[in-house]
Amino acid sequence: MPKERTYTDEVIYSVLVEAGDRRGALREVLARHRVPYRTYYHWRRRYGLLDVRTIAALRVCENECSQLKERTLLLERENGLLRHLLGKPWRRLPPGGQPSDTQSKQPE
Repeated sequence: MPKERTYTDEVIYSVLVEAGDRRGALREVLARHRVPYRTYYHWRRRYGLLDVRTIAALRVCENECSQLKERTLLLERENGLLRHLLGKPWRRLPPGGQPSDTQSKQPE
């Protein structure tokens, strides 16, 4: 499996602009920047003709979103473990709070 490369926003933008300007020389542009075809078409589909600032902001938002998803999963897992350890049935109480012993007994 090939090693993963990280490209800067400027490289992504320059490759997209140069490849858009030179239709016939796509192979040369990708070879100069050492970008595979698959990566180029992924960028083209994902970023289109966005400018550098927009690409950078989009990548920051995507990274933040993935971190928030990880945190949410961790908190849900911890919440489930706490519920299991406490051993209480977790259900909503009826309006007015938990019924007392006098309310739950039926008159004889």
